[in-house]
Amino acid sequence: MRILCLHGYGTSGAILRSQLDAIISQADPSYEFVFLDGEYECPPARGLRGSISSPTLCFNKAFGPDEIESSLEHLDDFIETDGPFDGILGFSQGGSLALSYLLRDAGTTTGELKSSSSSSSSPSYPSSMPASSSLAPSSTPSSSSSSPFKFAIFLSTIVAFSPQQGFAADLLTRLTTNDRFILQGFPHHSETRDYSSMSGPPERALFFESLGLVLDKSLSGGFIAPDTDLGLDSTSLSAQQSESGIEAESTPAPASEQASTFSETNSHAVSYVPRVPRLIHPAILAPSHRVRIPTVHIVGHRDEPALIALSRLMEQVCDPSLVRHLVHDGAHDVPRSLKDVRAFWTAVEWAVGLGQRVV
Repeated sequence: MRILCLHGYGTSGAILRSQLDAIISQADPSYEFVFLDGEYECPPARGLRGSISSPTLCFNKAFGPDEIESSLEHLDDFIETDGPFDGILGFSQGGSLALSYLLRDAGTTTGELKSSSSSSSSPSYPSSMPASSSLAPSSTPSSSSSSPFKFAIFLSTIVAFSPQQGFAADLLTRLTTNDRFILQGFPHHSETRDYSSMSGPPERALFFESLGLVLDKSLSGGFIAPDTDLGLDSTSLSAQQSESGIEAESTPAPASEQASTFSETNSHAVSYVPRVPRLIHPAILAPSHRVRIPTVHIVGHRDEPALIALSRLMEQVCDPSLVRHLVHDGAHDVPRSLKDVRAFWTAVEWAVGLGQRVV
């Protein structure tokens, strides 16, 4: 049983191996854990235990569609050369990458959103987020045959992002004056903003609320570097059309200074917002587009409440009949106590067994 493991921001495959010592020590001898390193060096994660003798790494230096596509290609290459694997495990940013990968395989990142008509030139949206019960549990689980994994384990995973420019494009354009007023200084202080009065479909408010929350908390929590290009500076959402119709690129400001002004742009020019992260929210996915393999979602009881809420939100992009949720005693960390490790393996064995039945 081979499990591909993806580390969090500011660590490495070797560090994740050390973090998982308690879990691996209780594994059946038939399990093999394979660790992939991120491509980019970055500052060490906050609270990293022990001395660090090797570079600390991340999978993403930014989260726009092009950067997500690059990280997915990095994962594709490793799977091709070092696979096959039975399951995938991701911690924090590694879990985000794993979920983005599985959603791509499920067809959810291609820009096909909820729509009342497949012939419509632009997607329409329902009036509210679907309840998780809208996908009824099935005694015979099914899966997309394109997925190379039979099960997935997410540890303190926050959100997933799409690699497609067209994904949620209608939510990023056609902003009104009131919308831009609400988004002044975005994403900072996101928890205190009221997005409910934003124009258009309610999914717009949900999208910006979740995106602002994850970017704000990631910066304050040290889960991304202070100089991360958030895609929110004046070269993206507040750009004016050039003579060629294409936005001119420039060096992005540090993330701490990237408070977007959201100036008005051509409402159809998706090219004006090329680097804005395309957060995948269950409210803007068709109900049929879900991860169709067993998934185990694990969070720490003492983690930031907003991050726990985002992790729970990501459970809704997975088939609810194939989801198991656990809470361990720690914070933004992996399970370490004997009680939590035993619960981890009980859930994983459930996923492994169910994954072998998925057709």
